[in-house]
Amino acid sequence: MNVTLAILLAAALPTFDDFREADRARRESRQWQSEATGRLMQIEPVRILDVAKRHKADWELQWGVAELLTDWKQKRPHFEAALAASGTNTVIAIRFACAAATERQDELALKWLDYCQHHDKTNNVPWLAELWVLQAQGESDRFEPTGAGPVFRDCSGDAARARIRVLEAAGYSKYAARRIGFLPKLYAIQMAQDLRRGKHAEYVQQFLLNTAKAMQTDPTFLVTELAGESLESTMWGRQKDSLTKTTRQDELATRRTALGDLIHEMERRVETATEERMVQYFDDLLLVGEVEAMRLLGRDLSRPLRR
Repeated sequence: MNVTLAILLAAALPTFDDFREADRARRESRQWQSEATGRLMQIEPVRILDVAKRHKADWELQWGVAELLTDWKQKRPHFEAALAASGTNTVIAIRFACAAATERQDELALKWLDYCQHHDKTNNVPWLAELWVLQAQGESDRFEPTGAGPVFRDCSGDAARARIRVLEAAGYSKYAARRIGFLPKLYAIQMAQDLRRGKHAEYVQQFLLNTAKAMQTDPTFLVTELAGESLESTMWGRQKDSLTKTTRQDELATRRTALGDLIHEMERRVETATEERMVQYFDDLLLVGEVEAMRLLGRDLSRPLRR
């Protein structure tokens, strides 16, 4: 073990109390984010790479390492190692394709998006990412979503599990590993938000409207539903007035208000939760989704949250 790595591994890692103190200060200042919390969320790449070196045959850990690293030249070989060791797992493939697309590795991205379109036929994310790449190239008229599936599956929950495993293997506590590992990489969601802008052919608008609705169907992360609502609102705004349009816009507004109330209640009540219960909250989130996990946490705190 080299000296730099030895120093890093000996350094103090963020604790539950560290996060709680930073969160309390953030709430008192009425901020959604703070520099203190941001510092606690930062990781040292050398610590993560050490996990990869110690577990070369573990495809999920190799994938988690790829998800945690930010430098593309470091990420790519770990994505490829995970794909090779897993027998070309389509979950990893879609994450790799979307990551490559955001790095403007268009040829690589389109290759793997085509693979996913043929091997994960119910998922519309490969089609969404293809549209995003083609629009950036100025060739969106080449987009033919005839095989697009009805499900929005960006595999962010699976990626979170992989990141958590890596962080725990790197020495982080169960809570810190989940808190840091749950920060979702919003590849497909950001693409959907980008595609809200600009003009689209009518058939593309319909594809985006279908995608927006799929994003709101039992998502793991609340941000996916919120982004779907935003995209759907934009698409409805470009259509002629109708009873269907008005009714759906009213439903979206009501749901958005309810989710806003839920988030604010969660912010107030989470202060009383123990470290063990917060670990359970994150595990519940992966099993039943963020909204239901909030409701379960509220129930256990004896102050039921509204849904």
